[in-house]
Amino acid sequence: MDSTKFLVSYPFSWFVLILLATVVLTCIKRLKLAVLIGGVTVLLGFSLTSNGSKMWLESLVYNFESEQRICNSSKLPSEAILLPGGVFLVGDTVNLTFWSKYRVDKYLYYSNSITKLHIPGGEKFKNKLEGEYIQEYLIKKKHDKTKTIIGKGSHSTYENFSEIIAGLDLDKKYVLFTSDWHAYRAYSVAKKMNINVCIIKYNSPQQDLTLKENPWRFKAAIREYLAIAWYFSKGWI
Repeated sequence: MDSTKFLVSYPFSWFVLILLATVVLTCIKRLKLAVLIGGVTVLLGFSLTSNGSKMWLESLVYNFESEQRICNSSKLPSEAILLPGGVFLVGDTVNLTFWSKYRVDKYLYYSNSITKLHIPGGEKFKNKLEGEYIQEYLIKKKHDKTKTIIGKGSHSTYENFSEIIAGLDLDKKYVLFTSDWHAYRAYSVAKKMNINVCIIKYNSPQQDLTLKENPWRFKAAIREYLAIAWYFSKGWI
């Protein structure tokens, strides 16, 4: 598990706590501090909306985008790495998150050029690894022609690459499939480990998120900024 995870709780709770602090400070006539905290409340409230949360995620792409990391789409490497993006439970059914499906769909779009796919196992959920759920999703999509290698399990981006590096040829280049906002950290970790990867651009179909889902997009952005800082401090990127 990334060490930043404990720093980021559910975003609605932040909003409620800061809003309560603003009300309390106003009641005890600490108006300057109440205005300051109130400004944070407004910013956080906007960040939980569809447009606000989208801007946070897109800021990661804007701030860290580099053409040097982009694959030549007309001449892709023959092997690829697909990083898990999480799963969740609906009733008794385990589903891939929106971000996991985005990464898999991106891979499927270019899969005709790829002969071998490496998937880190990721975290275990209901006695199966994330990588195994991704493999099941590929089978449902009737995609079984590519040789797929699943890792033994990991809890972070750094561990994702650590668990599969033994099965990689460090003299080869690999297409790296991940979320656009996660591309910088993933690419940087791979580069630090001397794994030669490139990222491919892909415009997925737009999907409207529900009110409940928007805060998770904001949470993902904050967590990613914290993770980048943490990885720098550890020397992993």
